[in-house]
Amino acid sequence: MITEYNKDLTIMRKQFYFLLLSVLLSIPLGMKATIVDDPDVFNFAPFYDPSSGVIGLSLTFFPSEEGDTVYIPDYIYENNQYKYVVNINTGAFYDCHAKYIRLPNHLRFIQDYAFHYCCFLTTLEFTNDISDIDFGEIDDIVGGCNYVDEIIVPLEYLSNYIEDPEDRFFPFYLYEQLKGKRVLSTYNKMMWSDYKFKVGGNVIPFYCTGVNGTTATINYNVNVVPANTAVGIKGSNGKVVYAIATTDNADNVTVYNNIHNVNSTTCPTNSSGNYHHFFNGSNYFQTITTNVCFDPYTAYLTTSSNDNIIVP
Repeated sequence: MITEYNKDLTIMRKQFYFLLLSVLLSIPLGMKATIVDDPDVFNFAPFYDPSSGVIGLSLTFFPSEEGDTVYIPDYIYENNQYKYVVNINTGAFYDCHAKYIRLPNHLRFIQDYAFHYCCFLTTLEFTNDISDIDFGEIDDIVGGCNYVDEIIVPLEYLSNYIEDPEDRFFPFYLYEQLKGKRVLSTYNKMMWSDYKFKVGGNVIPFYCTGVNGTTATINYNVNVVPANTAVGIKGSNGKVVYAIATTDNADNVTVYNNIHNVNSTTCPTNSSGNYHHFFNGSNYFQTITTNVCFDPYTAYLTTSSNDNIIVP
């Protein structure tokens, strides 16, 4: 009798452990963020602001249970025309579960309480200049149970967010939470800003302090990049790099005087005896043999050499 009981007990235990193992194996490890960018997920309505004359779409509602990374569409293509998202309405993201929200690049208005009670929200990414957007304080649009940990902006507008006349981003650069974003590409692997910054830790930054023949003099001791100073970036194409605004003292460094900062999109051409170079992610500044274009707040260098410049 006892033997039969023990057998039954053993069978029940095996069944229990098998069930438990099945449950554990069904839980995915290292789940990736769920990105939501399908326009059909969002609710939009026509928008018109009589004082500014702005016409477009207003985002009126986003389902709270949708993904943790949200890219608000820049526009909707409808009836053979582009309709740009220019306004985020009050309560549009009320009680959402998103952790990261990227705003559209034609945004003009954010209404109070647009992201109220988004208790998981840690990051807001702006994609246009702060001078284009009308809203109150950050606390007016985000709050109730949380405050965002970081604000990400295009690198070329970093100083505009810092110097915002209404001081809407005042605390974020004090605590290194305001970050200028740069996506590396073949011809854009040097960066600079109007304001001093630290380089995000996923790449190797360096200063080019001089060129002797075909060899560059390099300083890898990069802590805080001074304002208006170009820093080279070793990193692969497509990698996102952040210029993290800081109030720390800048490095005491002087870069090579033939490094040219780019303020707006620039497409230089070679001229006799003056060759342009760009840093291509390998260990040299490569000679430019055709016309190329550089993004705002990148840089290039010139020398009298027609050879690649070696980076030690």
